[in-house]
Amino acid sequence: MGGNSVKGLVLMETIYPSTDGKTVFDNPEMAKALAKEMKKGTIKPPTQSDEVDVDQDLEPKIAECINEVWSYYDPKNIGVLPKKMAMKFLTDAWELYITRKGAGVKEKDVLGPGVSKSKSLDEMYNAMSGGAPQVTKAQFESYVYCSDLEEAVGPLTGKGATREINAHLSQNMMFDVNSLPKESTAVDMKNIQYRNYD
Repeated sequence: MGGNSVKGLVLMETIYPSTDGKTVFDNPEMAKALAKEMKKGTIKPPTQSDEVDVDQDLEPKIAECINEVWSYYDPKNIGVLPKKMAMKFLTDAWELYITRKGAGVKEKDVLGPGVSKSKSLDEMYNAMSGGAPQVTKAQFESYVYCSDLEEAVGPLTGKGATREINAHLSQNMMFDVNSLPKESTAVDMKNIQYRNYD
């Protein structure tokens, strides 16, 4: 496993931590690969400040992790990810998902029945980019914040597909308070009629 793959997995573990607290680097082979990359200086060893205090606000820590991941996939600091680099991010996320399934598990074992890997990766890319030829940092952050690892690789596993939910309503779809009568009318308590639901 090359240094870039190990670095990618380290970063994926940062933004998609496992729910059980285990890491893919608990595997002795993966631990050796990680130690080798740390020795080369490709990956910095964790420091005391990297430990998470459960009482602290995690938002700054999460933003820091996302910035670190972004800078890895945007090494020239151009501010957008070309499709090739965004696909590398998605492929690294997929690799993490497969690796977490355990030793001996192959891609074909977790790829959903009848699922095309390339079409699913394109679907994931379009969910991240909104169909644009590149991904902005805001789109990347939104994608990471809005999906855990299971949801991110859902199109590949066949366990879920990304769905676009438009939460922004046009002005004509909103209630216009100006359409209410200007004068308030008092309710006539004598003329209230109750419905019979029997």
